[in-house]
Amino acid sequence: MGDKAKDIKIYLGSSLLEFEDERDEIELFIHRISGDFEKRYEIRLLPMFIKGVGDIETVCESDLSFFIIFTRAGEDTFNEFKNAVTAYRESGKPKIYVYIKEISDKTTVEQSIKDFLSELENTYQHYYGYFSHIDTIKLRILLALKFSEASFFEVKVESGKCMVDGEEVFSLSGVSEFANNKNLRNLREELKEINREYYLEKPKYVSDKLDDRGKSKYAKLASRRAFLLEEIEKLEEEIFKMTLGMSREIARGGVTERQKVAYALFEQGDYEGCLHVLDTDEMDDEFEREIRNLERQEQQIQNKKKAVSSRYIREYRTRIEVLEVMLDYNKRFEEITDCYEKIVKIAFEYKIELDSVYEYVEFLYNQNRTQEAIQVAGELDRMYISNKSLLENRAALYNLLGILHDHINQQDKAEKYFLQSKEIVERLYEKNPERYEVGLAGTYNSLGVLYKDQGQPDKAEKYFLKSKEIHELLSEKNPERYEGVLASVYNNLGALYFNQGQPDKAKKYFLKSKEIRERLCDKNPDRYEGDLARIYKNLGAFYKYLSQADKAEKYYIKSKELYKNLCEKNSERYEGELASVYNNLGTYYKDQGQPNKAEEYYLKSKEIKERLCGKNPDQYEGELASVYDNLGTYYKDQGQPDKAEKYFLKSKEIRELLCIKNPKRYKDDIASVYNNLGNYYTDQSKADKAEKYYIKSREIHELLSEKNPKRYEGSLASVYNNLGFFYFNQGQPDKAEKYYLKSKEIKERLCEKNSERYEGELASVYNNLGFFYFNQGQPDKAEKYYLKEIELYERIAGNNPERYENDLVEVYYNLGKLYGNQGKLENAKKYFLKSRELFKLLSEKNPGRYDEDLAGVYNNLGKIYGNKGELDKAEKYFLKSKKLFELLSEKNSGRYEEDLALIYNVLGNIYVNQGQSDKVKKYYLKAIELYERISENNPELYDGDLAFAYLTMGVFYEEQDQPDKAEKYHLKSKELYERIWEKDPDLYEDDLARAYSSLGNFYYDQEQLDEAEKYFLKATKLFELLSEKNPGRYEEDLVIIYKVLGSIYINQGQPDKAEKYFLKSKGIYELLSEKNPERYDGDLALFYLILGIFYDDQGQPDQAEQYYLKSKKIKKRL
Repeated sequence: MGDKAKDIKIYLGSSLLEFEDERDEIELFIHRISGDFEKRYEIRLLPMFIKGVGDIETVCESDLSFFIIFTRAGEDTFNEFKNAVTAYRESGKPKIYVYIKEISDKTTVEQSIKDFLSELENTYQHYYGYFSHIDTIKLRILLALKFSEASFFEVKVESGKCMVDGEEVFSLSGVSEFANNKNLRNLREELKEINREYYLEKPKYVSDKLDDRGKSKYAKLASRRAFLLEEIEKLEEEIFKMTLGMSREIARGGVTERQKVAYALFEQGDYEGCLHVLDTDEMDDEFEREIRNLERQEQQIQNKKKAVSSRYIREYRTRIEVLEVMLDYNKRFEEITDCYEKIVKIAFEYKIELDSVYEYVEFLYNQNRTQEAIQVAGELDRMYISNKSLLENRAALYNLLGILHDHINQQDKAEKYFLQSKEIVERLYEKNPERYEVGLAGTYNSLGVLYKDQGQPDKAEKYFLKSKEIHELLSEKNPERYEGVLASVYNNLGALYFNQGQPDKAKKYFLKSKEIRERLCDKNPDRYEGDLARIYKNLGAFYKYLSQADKAEKYYIKSKELYKNLCEKNSERYEGELASVYNNLGTYYKDQGQPNKAEEYYLKSKEIKERLCGKNPDQYEGELASVYDNLGTYYKDQGQPDKAEKYFLKSKEIRELLCIKNPKRYKDDIASVYNNLGNYYTDQSKADKAEKYYIKSREIHELLSEKNPKRYEGSLASVYNNLGFFYFNQGQPDKAEKYYLKSKEIKERLCEKNSERYEGELASVYNNLGFFYFNQGQPDKAEKYYLKEIELYERIAGNNPERYENDLVEVYYNLGKLYGNQGKLENAKKYFLKSRELFKLLSEKNPGRYDEDLAGVYNNLGKIYGNKGELDKAEKYFLKSKKLFELLSEKNSGRYEEDLALIYNVLGNIYVNQGQSDKVKKYYLKAIELYERISENNPELYDGDLAFAYLTMGVFYEEQDQPDKAEKYHLKSKELYERIWEKDPDLYEDDLARAYSSLGNFYYDQEQLDEAEKYFLKATKLFELLSEKNPGRYEEDLVIIYKVLGSIYINQGQPDKAEKYFLKSKGIYELLSEKNPERYDGDLALFYLILGIFYDDQGQPDQAEQYYLKSKKIKKRL
């Protein structure tokens, strides 16, 4: 290491040798810093001292020379300084710094110091500063290194300390400009008083030993303490910014007289004095006067004009830096803008001090004046292009331009500038890796974020991994400085893989980020609690996506608790983050079926976001609209349509306004709101409004997808899917199929490129197509898509069961229903049993959540076994279904009564076949009791079911030989069917005809032939009408009624009518026998025999013989 290390030599003038303690402290400080630099950067700092009288080589060999003078300046000091100046003029080094110790009024200043200072001012015009504590000198040494060519390390201020590469090196309390700042001093004094009380009360608060008044007092202390800490931090950062500006100017040389005086006043904390010295009128007048004088002279004076202009700009920059420190000065931003506008014009005119223009661009961006910033940056770029030596500046400018264009959603331009920055930094990195690796890693990370937001995951991954690789190396060398940044890169990679449906990789990087942030938070909670809360929030979303509910809740709660603590300290900074976690918790509990908790958290989020939006609408309007969206969806799902519509429309109103201000940024958001409104109005059966919003959403998504297919095609496919569902429900199957297939086409294409990301979504589209074709009576196509869906879900559920088992169990169930409807009972049984096993497994993980689903599966298995004639198994599954529905009904009686009534009716039918009349009666009556109750609340929906239940009960009592009860229920059924038939004849004509037919049979069996005739004729009339509409559908019903009417008329002594209906019946039997001889030839033979007997009794032997022979011929064949 030592052989490779580069040396930076720091000469310490002989005046320091007379002060042993200070000399030892400075030397020790340099050696300490050097040890760290040697490990991390292979750079060694060498403190150098004069070797003896006449030694001029040591000072001339140094890179930096510091003359630190206390009470006297001897002849040796004069000679060393002169030699250093001579060496600098010849070779450009050493850079020379002079600092004088401040002394009290009582201390006598030697004439040697006065002579030395006079020489500095009059002969050399060299800047010198003052110090009262040796820590000031330490900071000056660090910043001299920082502004030398070896700018390889990070120096910043944090929590009252000077930090080098993330490690504390000394306190700022002794550094002049910090120690003398009156505002900073006052803030620290107040904080000291607050801390005294705060740390007395904190243990009581933590152990919950405070009453309400005490808690209120503690909360106020915590809030004030957090405010003071933040104000101190902001003020220290602004002071340090001014210190950096001062050090930069000193390092470059040529500090003006105004700047010298201003820097001295700044170090004393006299900002008003600084502004007085840097008076704008005086500087403007002097500048104009000197420029006019120069303009009168020859062209070669141009360089002098540049020098005057440079001085003018530098003095104004010093004024800007002073204004930035004056946080309590309410006109500081206006004055800073005025100053920049003056100097930028001069900088462009003379092509000098262009870094001041770059600072102006940053200032405009921070003031949210992005378009102005882009305009100024464009002019600066043209200046940089004309000067090829400014490569590093151009790279920084292009990176900033990328950020600016990304901020206003001009992503093509953002990409262009980020790539230009990358190309330059990569070239610089090849020449000097140590100097440029941090900047290169940052550029790669910026590109990763851009491509992630653009929906270009491959490019995003490429650049995030490049950034990760560099940051991991940097973090190995210097964990204190780079681990926090590395955690952010890991978090970005986790988010990328999460969005791409690669949960294993996402989990790996999220947990890496969490591990670093937890460790950093243990060391410095004030600094890292916010970062840790953020990664906990991301992990909550990640585990929610994986359907790992316990872990999701755990991390959301951890994030919430951290943000609540942070809000107690600093509500203004963290309330927005807390509101976001509340919003996420609302969605989590909604999906977990805990609506009360969901509403509580959504409303908490809304209350905070509304309050923040009132203070800062530009920042929070979009976030508030998202909360309104979620509340709209929540109330829609909870069956509260008025509230749902209210919040959806609030969101729409905000997003439409935002879209007018910035269409590129908010078009996809407004399209999402339109989609949500389409879903809402679909649920409310307001088809016109639903279609209107779906089409608005589709049109925007099609435009967005045309411009940026990689980002928006997936969303467009989802909109097509919703339109398919909408048109399906509207009875427009052609349009429904069109949009479902459009959605499928896009998802299949996306799946080919990125199967991990899109397989789940493609499976969902297959499910919708399967359901669509199932309902369209196209079972082969339905089967095809259900099997495709199963193939996908079985594969991806193997890798991620928590995420996809719910989808897989649903398609098993749907395919079981399809096969059941087709009469493919074995296939149906296979998939219903698969569905049952998976639902039972899910129920073990989440008891109670899947009871309704299991009840449905048991019900369908009961039907399958019933159709197979396995009544014992059918009974077993129907009873399991009944038990679950009864449990569900106890929790929510109104929700499951219809399901229970159906089960009771089916169980009654099973017990009919098993001859268990007591159980038949029990379940039929239970069904009637439920139907009567729910029909009372909703007659239009349930009167038909109740009428059928009455009919079934009538038939039961008829078979039990209880004619009075049988007649009662038959008449109830008839009356109800007649009432609802009048309202909707087409729907209930068939049911009413059967009710009449059943009453006819009842009265016929009771030998009440007049009543029987009456109802059979009513039934005949309706069945004949139905048969005209649907020929062939009602032949079996009519053939039996005609036959029975013939028998009634025989008994009534009306042979002509009897013959008429017998012949009607014969004609239908002959048609049926032609179509299906195997089924109907036996019935036809029997009916020919009945006709032979009828004609025999009527004294018509020829006709009787004819039918006897027909009957005999068929029987012989059979």
